[in-house]
Amino acid sequence: EDRTKGLRFFREGDATNQRFKLNVGTGEGETWNDGPVVDVTDNQWMHIAISISETACIIYINGEATLTALMADVIDWTGTTNISIASGAPNFVYWGHHSDLSLYDELRIFNKALSPEEIQTVMADEGQPITYEAKYDGETFYMPFDGNYKELISETEAGKVGTPGFAGVAKLGSDAYAGATDAYITFPSDGLTGENFSASLWYKANPVPDRAG
Repeated sequence: EDRTKGLRFFREGDATNQRFKLNVGTGEGETWNDGPVVDVTDNQWMHIAISISETACIIYINGEATLTALMADVIDWTGTTNISIASGAPNFVYWGHHSDLSLYDELRIFNKALSPEEIQTVMADEGQPITYEAKYDGETFYMPFDGNYKELISETEAGKVGTPGFAGVAKLGSDAYAGATDAYITFPSDGLTGENFSASLWYKANPVPDRAG
């Protein structure tokens, strides 16, 4: 719950429009990117990415940069041991950013600030077999959600809280992560943190509840 450490990426809005926001801890302060508003009524997959450098953080939707916020300093990861995927829990729930009931696919993390061209290249990726080696510069994490919660670069299975599931309507591959109430997955942050950080995924929004982590 200390917003001067780590980062939080979340959404809030209503059944029609959702705003995607990024909050980054910088040690003695925090940087806010109050991101784009997205129409979520079409029930279509969208590609979402965040790119954070020492000087700026940017939110991308479908390969296009939306809003940029200047960084007050580099990310401070002090005390960060895990990442939570598909919920603000356990540390960022005090504004109602609980579990996300949306679908997630092709989640990747990078130890660099991706350029617009790199994000568009990742967005065009056609998926990978189960045996996988990092294929992009700076890629440290790849989870395709094809029937399991395994991160393929380290071959490490994520931890589960509650009963998240899978949906056979994936953007790529056989399955996608399907969020559920009071459910999310966790993964050790060791090796994923640095002064530059990016993440990307395919996302099909379920706007209920109206805010989620």
